[in-house]
Amino acid sequence: MTLSGLCFYLHCNEAYFRTFKAQLPEGEEDFNTVIKEIETVIYNQKFQGAAADLLNANIIARDLGLSDKSTVEQNQTIEYKNVSKQFPEE
Repeated sequence: MTLSGLCFYLHCNEAYFRTFKAQLPEGEEDFNTVIKEIETVIYNQKFQGAAADLLNANIIARDLGLSDKSTVEQNQTIEYKNVSKQFPEE
């Protein structure tokens, strides 16, 4: 289910696979099709495993680039008062 798992099975490393993919000429439709199919299968297995709660959805979402990203901006001044003055000593 991972590129590293596939490369382990093929007895190559991920750098070799990525280099091979990057250096393919435009006319090499057969290899391009195979690589796209490999990437699609890996993506679908991860996504479906997370959707079926078989895999940790948070980890898979980050791995697939699906995690929600939000930024919160807050421009607020907080004033602290001396609480000890509000309560007289006994």
